[in-house]
Amino acid sequence: MSTTPTTQSELGGQDSSASSSRFQELWEGAFLEYKKVTGSDLLRSPLYNQIQKAESSGKVARILKEHKSNFKAFRAHGEKIRAIIAPIFTLTKLFTDAGGEIAAASSAVPGGKAIFAAFGVFLEAFDKVSEQYDALEELLSRLGGVLGRLDNHLQARSVLNEQLKGVFVRALVQLLNVFAICTKYTKKQISDRTAVFTRMKDYGRALLGNKDVKDALEKLDELTKEELLATAAQTFDVVQGVAAKVELVGGDVTETKENVKAVRSDLRGIGAKVLNLHLESVEKDIRDWLASPDPNQNHEERRTSYLDGTCVWFFDHNWDREEHSLVRMH
Repeated sequence: MSTTPTTQSELGGQDSSASSSRFQELWEGAFLEYKKVTGSDLLRSPLYNQIQKAESSGKVARILKEHKSNFKAFRAHGEKIRAIIAPIFTLTKLFTDAGGEIAAASSAVPGGKAIFAAFGVFLEAFDKVSEQYDALEELLSRLGGVLGRLDNHLQARSVLNEQLKGVFVRALVQLLNVFAICTKYTKKQISDRTAVFTRMKDYGRALLGNKDVKDALEKLDELTKEELLATAAQTFDVVQGVAAKVELVGGDVTETKENVKAVRSDLRGIGAKVLNLHLESVEKDIRDWLASPDPNQNHEERRTSYLDGTCVWFFDHNWDREEHSLVRMH
């Protein structure tokens, strides 16, 4: 089974709009390939219609579990199955909440939830073939490794750059391919209905040993390695950005420190000048207070302090000639 080739540069170097268009093309191609391989249209399946209404990963798990009452696989490996469901649902919701970066109405939501439907179809088919779940255990473990790291990013609400976002979308597309191939192989065994093969214990090993299944899982492993590199690159970019900001802040702090020193020096100079002026003023007041009286100044002060008409009666009237005009002068 082929997968639409996409390089990191194609997804990482484009703007958000171009990447969204490319992601939508990936989903549409994956749906067509699934229909070609399995003969089923996921988007028209009753299971998909039920899952479309699910508002949580727990609700998706309940729908898958209750879809067929004989889901022995779910009862045997419920926790591992839920571990696969959770990150797919979280990624779907993240892209939708981000404002439709992957054309939410026609791509992100159908894409993510179509994988749940594909998973359910595979579990249903597997349950009809074998009661031995060793192969399913191994398959779930391998898929859980990829999606577990994805879940770590999403639970921490990491900001995904275009390159890392592209890796995750292609990983989900490849996951859909894995389910398609496994479902095709499983249905083939059901149609053969050979007494020797149906429900035989070696079915699980036969499934994982199938060349198409092995190739699909290897491609998923390759995307896992690519995801690690993309994560490392994003982490390095974040660290570089933080380092640059720290360096910038450090420069600002140094400049501020120098400015504070200059202001402190200026304040010291101003303080010294103010102190000198104050001392000079006090000294002048003391000298003025201790200085001997100036006769001219005292005379002028006395002269100017009299009101008009003062002592006129004494000098201009003949008071001394009047009766009882004796005056004691001192």
